Order: sequence, then C-alpha cells, then structure tokens
Amino acid sequence: MLMASQRFTNAEFLRPLAEWMTLSEPEQRPTAEEARRRWVEIRETLLAVNMEWRPRPRAEHVLETVALDAVSLYDLSVHFARAVYEKFCGR
Repeated sequence: MLMASQRFTNAEFLRPLAEWMTLSEPEQRPTAEEARRRWVEIRETLLAVNMEWRPRPRAEHVLETVALDAVSLYDLSVHFARAVYEKFCGR
C-alpha cells in the first residue's frame, strides 16, 4: 500500500509520522497517544490553507488540476469568509 505522501503531491508533511507508525518492528512503533501527540505537533506547523486544501494526486492531468484547484480555492474562500464573518459579526 502506498503512503499518502507517495500518492499525493501535497502530503509530504505526513511522511515522517507514517514511516514511524509503520516501522517493521512493532515494538518500535509509537503508541496511539505518541502518534496523536506527534500529529498535533505537525498540525501546529501547517498553515490553515494546507489543512483545508484538497489532496492532489501525483498522476492527475494538468487540466484536471487546474479545474479542481479552482473549485478548492472557491471552497477555501467561502470557508474563510464564513469564519471571518462569524468571528467579527457573531452568529
């Protein structure tokens, strides 16, 4: 099975955690709590846009990338506009 970082161009940040969690020797793998703690550390280094952007398959055709990135940008814009509205205008 391929790791997310191998299947998607924008998931490289997951590689160290995935490799740690899939070590060949089970006793060297992290506990669920250690893995969760490491994920929280990784997540804190990411920009919000990295967390919200769609996974982009490596084998995707350029026209498909342009179209789907446009949709993703629209969705992201709506998400952030709502967040700003709720923060400053209340709901």
